[in-house]
Amino acid sequence: MTARRLSLITLLLTSSVLVGCQGGQTDMELVAKAEQHQAQGDTEAAVIELKNALKKNSDNAAARALLGGIYLDSGDLLSAEKELTRAVALDDTNAVAELELFEVYVLQAKFEQIIEQLDPATYTSLHDQSRAYGLLGNAYYGQGETALASTLFNASLEIEDNAAARLGAIKVAATKLEPAETQLMIEDALGSYAQDLDLNLYAAKFYLYEQPDYNKALDLVSQLIPAYSRPEVLQTLAQAQFALQEYSQAEATLDDVLKMQKGYPPALFLKGKIRYAQDDHATAQNLLEQVLLVAPNHDESILLLGSIYLDDNQLERARNMLQRYWRENKESRDGALLLASIYSDAGEYVEAENVLLPVVTSHTDDVAVLEMLTSAILRQGRISDAEPYLRRLLEISPDSNRAKYFLGATLLSKGKASDGIAVLEQAVEDDNTRPESRALLITSYLQRAEFEKAAALAKTIQEENPELPIGWNYLGLVSLAQGREDEAKEQFLQALAITPNDPAANFRLAELARADKDYALAQSHYDAIYAKYPNHFTTRIANASLYSDQENFQAAVEQLAIAVAANPGDIPSGLLLSSYYMRYGNLLDSLTILAQLEQNHGDLPVILASQVEAMLHSGFYQEALSTALRLVATNRDSSQFNALKAAALIKLQDFAGARTVLQKALSLDSNNLRSQLELAELEMAEGRYAQASAQLSKIASEQPQNHQVLISRGKLAFAQGKFEDAATLFNEALAVQANSEAAGLLGKSLWQAGDKDTAMGSWNKWLEVFPHDRNTRLLLTKAYKVTGDMPASIEQLEILVSQNPNDALALNMLAWELRNSDIDRATSFADQAFALAPENLNVADTRAVLLQRQGRHKEATLLMRDITSRAPGNPVYQLHLAQLLAETGATEEALKIVSTVLQSPEAFPERPEAEALRSKLAP
Repeated sequence: MTARRLSLITLLLTSSVLVGCQGGQTDMELVAKAEQHQAQGDTEAAVIELKNALKKNSDNAAARALLGGIYLDSGDLLSAEKELTRAVALDDTNAVAELELFEVYVLQAKFEQIIEQLDPATYTSLHDQSRAYGLLGNAYYGQGETALASTLFNASLEIEDNAAARLGAIKVAATKLEPAETQLMIEDALGSYAQDLDLNLYAAKFYLYEQPDYNKALDLVSQLIPAYSRPEVLQTLAQAQFALQEYSQAEATLDDVLKMQKGYPPALFLKGKIRYAQDDHATAQNLLEQVLLVAPNHDESILLLGSIYLDDNQLERARNMLQRYWRENKESRDGALLLASIYSDAGEYVEAENVLLPVVTSHTDDVAVLEMLTSAILRQGRISDAEPYLRRLLEISPDSNRAKYFLGATLLSKGKASDGIAVLEQAVEDDNTRPESRALLITSYLQRAEFEKAAALAKTIQEENPELPIGWNYLGLVSLAQGREDEAKEQFLQALAITPNDPAANFRLAELARADKDYALAQSHYDAIYAKYPNHFTTRIANASLYSDQENFQAAVEQLAIAVAANPGDIPSGLLLSSYYMRYGNLLDSLTILAQLEQNHGDLPVILASQVEAMLHSGFYQEALSTALRLVATNRDSSQFNALKAAALIKLQDFAGARTVLQKALSLDSNNLRSQLELAELEMAEGRYAQASAQLSKIASEQPQNHQVLISRGKLAFAQGKFEDAATLFNEALAVQANSEAAGLLGKSLWQAGDKDTAMGSWNKWLEVFPHDRNTRLLLTKAYKVTGDMPASIEQLEILVSQNPNDALALNMLAWELRNSDIDRATSFADQAFALAPENLNVADTRAVLLQRQGRHKEATLLMRDITSRAPGNPVYQLHLAQLLAETGATEEALKIVSTVLQSPEAFPERPEAEALRSKLAP
């Protein structure tokens, strides 16, 4: 900065303020007056005079140069560039204006432009040469060429000592020297240039971040005010105040910044940090979200906002925000630790490891990183992979009880129980406050039946913490291990007397009540946990099991759904809920959960296998085969997975392919139940009932009460026309396990046996308990239609659509059934179905028919021609096209199409309509 420009514009005036008496003054006289005002520190008046001068003469180079310089001082770089560019164009001899323009380029990071255009040798004034060398040095420094930048800064200083080159040399030195040596250079420069804005700002930030001396930073930036009361100065002042925990003063300063520059991201961010430091998370969150509206990639705000979400248990938002931060900052220690903690808590240890690995390479001695990484790897059961990090942890912190805990756990998992216990005992002796070491030690004692040691340690914990339930819980566990249940109950009740909602004690007491079949008491203990921990994962899983014990399956599913919603990445609970959904007919939700698990965990075999099962139940046979192929590709020697592939091939009627696959599956494991059952299914599909019967008899002799075996036997009886026998077998299967497949087949068997009322009654009764069973409701829908009760049939479809608004099949069926009675509703449902499944030909056909009925013949014809080109052999689609063509006057083509349809021997429900159309069109 030049000495002639120490004042800061506090208000940049627009053209609307160019008022006052100009009289007969020339433009140069107005420039002279502006210079006088500026010399007196009245930049506001100077700006008015300069703008008035430019109104008289827009080509006044001196006015534009002076105005550009004022804009530069104010920090308005765009306006400064505009005015200085015009000034230089009008007067290429004005070296001051030209150098100020290059200063603007430095601040705009236009380094290439400076390097290409600035030649210090072209300036005749030594002062200008010195300044030019300094500006060129800043350009090379900005591009990371510090050696060349240093040479240029030194050249500037050799010509003339100046603050800008001194600062440049300091910046270069800071990349090489220790902070203490850089500090000496800063202090020396400040001794000569105590009021220089840039030097003082750099020094203040140095004392804020490099060599912390917050009072020194505050003094340096405070002396710049009010001469330089602009955003970057006030922002640095607020940072110093924040560092000194002068939160009120910092907020007031930031409010001044925001008055000058509304929505200024650094100011909003620092206000958010202040509120976070004061535990006002709601306000902090709001401020940081404002930052991201203005500056979506502001990394510091993304990280802090993720931390706030995590603190406030907004786990999904925290995960999303921290993932967003980590993608751009994979070596950030803080970001990695926060994100890894979320993954670890969700049981996603592979993801936690992946996040931490890039960090540990640059933070090889960071105990927190090593501890979390070691824990993530150990929890995957990869002991040998964890050992290098564990050894490093022990090298850095040999007395770390956390490291000893990991070592003890590792030794125990390797079967070296004595060594593991010895390490844990030492860890507990060194630090008896770490709960994980004590817990694992007690567990190890109990596994080795060393009850006296376990009881002694539990008693010690209880006596040390009489105000906490933990000691009584440990004592209860010891009593349980010794078979003293009554004593254990008393000890757990002692824990509840201290903390009524304690999860550990309530959970154990619920287990004991369940064992006694006192379900009400067990539920009361689970409810006590929920009162304080509504998303307590383990309890929700156990509660689902409790409801299953009571055959309250709907409630069991609800408990599992709550658990999975709170922990969407947990594989066991997700798979369990998915299996329940499959069992009780809620197939679309089952597929949704499995898709989420696949998205989170990739191609894990257990997830892919469950997807194949769900797809087979849902009728998505081609998709089931595709997934089965992925599954078998990496698990070729699995009899179970090959059997799943065969199941998909059977559904797709590729019987030869299925037999080949099943031969391989049974060669891998001749006792695999799924492979044996699929072989029976294949025999039935090919009409080889004797072979199927022999196969099932063999299986039934070994597992007579297996519900899946009973279902297969029922299917065989059904295929042979023995409907009453089939119904008996399906009833037996339902007695073993409530199951949607058996419920549907039972009704079908009763229907075929001639007892339609009982069949429909069985489906209605099932749906009272399992209202989301899609397949059973579809069976009931068709039954009502066949019996002529269309209102009841439509009602069932409306229930399906209300349960799942994205069920394209149900939407399409509902649209079709409403086409004659309510064209508007029918069209609405058809449009929704088509938006969800535009490639489904049945859906497209329904929409085309409805378009025709609305008189939208052109759209209907285009759609119908597309459908028939994709399925030329489908008589129904061909008939619909013929009907449409006949209606639009294309009778010759319509007759040709319908005649071809009727020549086909294939039976189809709409043949009478086709015959009527041909009679109408035939000459």
